[in-house]
Amino acid sequence: MSMSAVASALGVPAPTPRPRPHLAVAPVPTTARPANGRPRDLSAFVGQETLRLQLGVLVTSARNRGVPPDHCLLSGPPGLGKTSLAQIIATEMGSTLHETTATAVKKVGAMGKALAKLGPNDVLFIDECHRLSGEAEELLGLAMEDRRFVMPASGRSKSEQTEVELPPFTVVGATTKAGSMTGPLRDRFGWVGELTFYSVDELAQILLAAAPRMSLTVEPSAAERLAELSRGTPRISLKWLRRVRDYVETVGAASVTVEVVTGAMELAEVDSRGLTPLDVRVLDAVCVEFTGGPIGLAPLAAFTGEDTATITEVVEPFLVRSGLIRRGPRGRIATRAAYDHLGLSVPAFLGW
Repeated sequence: MSMSAVASALGVPAPTPRPRPHLAVAPVPTTARPANGRPRDLSAFVGQETLRLQLGVLVTSARNRGVPPDHCLLSGPPGLGKTSLAQIIATEMGSTLHETTATAVKKVGAMGKALAKLGPNDVLFIDECHRLSGEAEELLGLAMEDRRFVMPASGRSKSEQTEVELPPFTVVGATTKAGSMTGPLRDRFGWVGELTFYSVDELAQILLAAAPRMSLTVEPSAAERLAELSRGTPRISLKWLRRVRDYVETVGAASVTVEVVTGAMELAEVDSRGLTPLDVRVLDAVCVEFTGGPIGLAPLAAFTGEDTATITEVVEPFLVRSGLIRRGPRGRIATRAAYDHLGLSVPAFLGW
């Protein structure tokens, strides 16, 4: 069966090969989304087309058989919709969603309490599951495989530990670092989906759908421009839309135009490529202070005054994806595009 036929059976739009014309698809109606703006079901979820079809088949099959779907692992950068998809799985199955984080269930007792709350066919969503402790992971793994776990009781000997039987349920794990998960935990997820960055068109659709909830009238060209500054990430798109709303309410603009977006983003210190002051500071350090590199992480963090995690997890991925820096065996290296963006001349000794 073709992808189009699967999409038709699920009642969702069929995948469209990229590149696609900007704004070729109408925005999702606001009635398809609750007050918090998250989509209610797969038909209202914009983007991740192939993943959405795969998940639709998984959920539809489970629902038809009257069983919970396989345990699901959602991986990918932050802000791409992993939490929304977990909520959609629960909604599509008519189940209750229980949300937690790996940090919150780090201790065995906390993990046991989270599992003990589950009812038949419920969904347990664990965010950043690669951060689970070894003991919590072991408890969760047993529950995922055998629907039971052994709960140690405070003050009792190991021989008096309590075994808890669990009803059928689904674990939905979310991670930004799938490679940091242990093999046994990763293998217990029967379905794995990797979320990728969104196109400008998809982000524009999300923005146009969100605008009425903020009492905004957004021109399609303005939505497209704001999408171009959003790093392929819905969470960032919506964050910038809120800053545009603040700007509109302050200056009294009737609608959101490209000019309004430009003014709001200039005030927020977001440049023409979507770089923030922190991004520019790191890029400037590589190009100027370290003469194009290569430069290691520790010296770069020390010079910019940022911790290494911020550089590697927040700044660097976008600079690399934008072609402004490269990762070499000896560290970060600036590209010609980086010098062009900063309005700098490429040093002659680089030989470019």
